[in-house]
Amino acid sequence: MTTKHEKPNSVDLENKIGDDVDNVSLEAGSQSLPSKNWLTRFRNALLSCAETRGVAPVPIEERSDKNTLKLLTLWFAKLMRTISMTTGISGTLIFGLDLAVASVVIVLSTLLFMLPVAWMGMMGPKTGMRQMVQTRYYFGYYSISRLMNVSSVVANSETSYYFSIGIALLQIATLIGYTIMTSIVSGQTLTAVSEGDLSLAVGITISVVGALPISFLGYKYLHYIDQYLWAPSFVALVIVAGVSGKSLAGTGAETVAISPRSVLTFAAACASLCTSWAPLVSDFAVYIDPSTPRIKTFLCVYAGYSVPSILLLILGAAAGASVPANETWAQAYGLYSVGGIINAMNSPLGGFGKFVSVLLAFSVLGLTACTLYSLSISFQSLHPILSRLPRYLYSLVIVAIIVPISIVASSNFYNSLSNFLSVVGYWTASYTSIALTEHFCFRRGRYSAYNVSDWDNPKALPLGFAALASLCCSFGLIVPSMDTAWYTGPIAVRTGDIGIQLGIALSSLIYIVLRGAESRWKGRGRSP
Repeated sequence: MTTKHEKPNSVDLENKIGDDVDNVSLEAGSQSLPSKNWLTRFRNALLSCAETRGVAPVPIEERSDKNTLKLLTLWFAKLMRTISMTTGISGTLIFGLDLAVASVVIVLSTLLFMLPVAWMGMMGPKTGMRQMVQTRYYFGYYSISRLMNVSSVVANSETSYYFSIGIALLQIATLIGYTIMTSIVSGQTLTAVSEGDLSLAVGITISVVGALPISFLGYKYLHYIDQYLWAPSFVALVIVAGVSGKSLAGTGAETVAISPRSVLTFAAACASLCTSWAPLVSDFAVYIDPSTPRIKTFLCVYAGYSVPSILLLILGAAAGASVPANETWAQAYGLYSVGGIINAMNSPLGGFGKFVSVLLAFSVLGLTACTLYSLSISFQSLHPILSRLPRYLYSLVIVAIIVPISIVASSNFYNSLSNFLSVVGYWTASYTSIALTEHFCFRRGRYSAYNVSDWDNPKALPLGFAALASLCCSFGLIVPSMDTAWYTGPIAVRTGDIGIQLGIALSSLIYIVLRGAESRWKGRGRSP
């Protein structure tokens, strides 16, 4: 029999207003204690309008939102950002592909690798659990005290070593990395518009700090804002494509022999853009009504991801192919990198073109706000003690980390992007494969097989050895198959980057074997 540890009753939790954010309701937060200083007033103002629920699963009675179209608009707004153009530019300008080949790679890679991400998005409404909480159902539950005392882990069969914290830390690093990349492109664009009068450091700071207040508000307001935020970004990008159409049509890059290695390596970069969202996709669907048809949720997430990604990647590929033949664009790229190209594409419109460039620079605010929101929840999921601190404090700390790193990374942008995307794509692909294998092979494809009440009960959750071993062992094939700016494996030299594909296959096969053995050994996490 699985025994649960004792939990404080709901009355005790209600009395801890502002102390335990996982269990404080919005109504309780709005009845603030009298302000004593500026920090208290700031906190009370946030509680009066912001989401205060942390990592605890959303009860089924609170999952009543039937508007699944907001998933479409949220992801459409998030993905309608210039970082996708950056990856597209690399396909033609860096990897040397022509526009037709790059476009085919973009479409096929995006449509294929978005499938598992959209499927994971269905888990939010069905379970009410954030993505990192779901991770505990295959990677186990981590306890800091047990990590500090490894000997007790070995000596006591009832004390387990849990690994979901490692995945949470990887997710945190991934989200911070993407925020850095988007802030750099935004800062470059603002600097290009000002013709250097606004420093890159200031531009980066504006793009990150501007998203901070939005992230404080939480789930409801993020969805509400993104219902409208996608429209100006979409219009701005249509203007960019229209005004630069002749230059894009007259691509004059030198024709070079296209190698399979270049195709597969660019495909890996596109795949990384897709799978990197898997560790947070459920965070923005936990209030959706669980009775909503799964296909409806799936299609909203899938279309919200795929359509803007494909459009912007192809636009970026067209721009990258045009740079060598366009002296103005080439000079802008040399001065301000990707941001310079974006501004140069709008230059025929004069002052209005600068306005469009600024609009595109600020289009990342919605994405950055959502990322800061997920990051704060990920920090809370590391340990119960950390969940007692309010989300907005983590957002403030994260911004203080991101801004200086972004300024440093901006000095060598494409190498930074390449190195980052390569690592992100490998681990998130294996993580997604493990999640799918757990659901279909060990939970028999049933959402009811996840006992939500066990989310913070280590003794009822899997040990996590199988998931960790599968993730680590998959790198036995990933490393020799990876093609990055800093390392090319012996397999990748001949084939190009196929690390993601091999990682998915190997992690799934190993997990089937080890998870079955783990389940028989301890009997945890079995499908009822």
